[in-house]
Order: sequence, then C-alpha cells, then structure tokens
Amino acid sequence: MENYKYTTYNIDRDHPMYKRVTVDQWGGICYSVPKECMKKAVIEYKDVFNKPCVYVLSEHNHDAVYIGHTDNFEERIKSHMTQKTFWDIAIIFTNKTFTKAHVGWVESELVKDLINLKHQGNQPKGTYLPDEDIPGAKTFKENVQYLLLSAFGLINTFNESIPIPVAPTSVPVLSLQPVATKNTKSWVIGQTYPYINKNGVNVNLLMKSQTEYVLLEGSIIRGEPTNSFQNINAKAYYEEWKRITQDKQMTQEIVINTIKSFKTLIDIPFTSPSAALVVSCASSMNGNYFLKG
Repeated sequence: MENYKYTTYNIDRDHPMYKRVTVDQWGGICYSVPKECMKKAVIEYKDVFNKPCVYVLSEHNHDAVYIGHTDNFEERIKSHMTQKTFWDIAIIFTNKTFTKAHVGWVESELVKDLINLKHQGNQPKGTYLPDEDIPGAKTFKENVQYLLLSAFGLINTFNESIPIPVAPTSVPVLSLQPVATKNTKSWVIGQTYPYINKNGVNVNLLMKSQTEYVLLEGSIIRGEPTNSFQNINAKAYYEEWKRITQDKQMTQEIVINTIKSFKTLIDIPFTSPSAALVVSCASSMNGNYFLKG
C-alpha cells in the first residue's frame, strides 16, 4: 500500500470537500459529499449512488464516525439526514461489480478495526462471502482504509496492526486538477503566474511540474480568513493557512493600506494552483484565476 497514489478531483470550487478520489490501478469509486451538497449529489451521481456501497459519515473533528452499507445510498441517506445529526460529510465507496454481500463484508471488517473513535452505530453482524470473493473484498477494504487515512485525514482511526500508508507528496489532499478553461491561457511548466485582488493579495505562482506549483518568496497573502473559510468545507485549507502564517520562518506579518497581510519569506510548494490560491486568499477560489492575468 505504501506505493499507492491517489488523485483528487474537485467537483465544486465553492465546496472543496465535494470531490471524487481515485487510486492508481483500483476499480473502486470514491466520492466525498458535504451534507449541504447531498441533495444535489444524489441527483448528479444517481447512477453511482444507486449501486451497493460502503459509506462513512464523519463530523469535522473525526471524533465520531458511522460506517454503513447499502444497495441504494440515495434512499439510505434520506434517513441519515434527519436521524443522525452529528455528521458533516459523507464518504462513499463503491465498485461496479460488488453486490450487497460484498459491501456488507467490508463494512463489518472496517468497524472491527476502528479504534479511538466513537462509532455511531452497532457492530454489524457481517455477511457471508464465498472464499473466492474474499481477496477482492479485502483489497477493496484496504483501499478504503488507505483513502480514509491519507486523503481524508482520519488518523489513528484503525488499529495498529494496519499499516498507515503515506500519500506520495505528488498527490496530497489539496490536489485540485488545473484545467485551462475557455478564453484563458494554458498552464506551461516553468512559467510564473501572478494574481492580485482588492484584499491585498499579490502573489506569484511558478509551475514547476504537473504536480508542483510554487508560491514564490515575496508573495503577499491575506492576513485574516473569511468566515466561510473556517467552516468544515474548507478545514484542510484553513489549517494549511494557519500553519503558514504562524510560522515566522515562512511568513512575516505586514500591513498594507491598513490591511493585515503576510509576506512569504521563502518559496512555498503546493500541488495545485487551486490549493495555492485558496490558501493565499483565505477564501474559496479556483486556481484558473491565475490564467486570467
């Protein structure tokens, strides 16, 4: 598992946690959906969510989770929206060839491995699987655990006998795919892209490779987060912004025209332009704004 790589595809730029995640050489499908996006998601991805799946409901601190399985997620989530109030995000895993028996087996094995978290449900009884089906279900379970640990940050979720894979630095949680849109320039390796806004943000981003974008030394990033930036949907970005702005070796607090800002003292790498811009602006943004300069 330590050689696995995952890639994250942002679905809605206003909701960074609404995304699809894939793993190299894995036939499984994974979506994470914030509660406020759920009604839209079950319509947009009806063909995916109406298949047998394992799902995880989690609250923003990951102190409590609910693991379940169903052969019709659209119907099951309707009851969870009203009867289970603790959760903020649902993470759904499915496979085109799995039956309800397969996902039932995976659910039971996942719950057995849980530690340090309050599981908001009963221990499932498990489901019988023929011996020849168990290896495939076990691989599916391992990929689910890999993504929960690496892509969604549920650290210390499973018992110590399970290896905790480290996601390669080329494909971390904040990876949003840079795609040039109509009437914009294209991304070019080795080129620097500026971005300036009225809130004092004035940054330069160097594209070093398809998976490395560097916020250059001397860039000015926002000094105060927006209210929406501190909510669950932007939590990972908010924590990264705090880490950068609180490290005096990385940034220096300054005031420009009465606006509190931070000046970067070193080059800061990101794995996508969207991640760099969201952190720089302390607000939900799309990396393709760099292409409009």
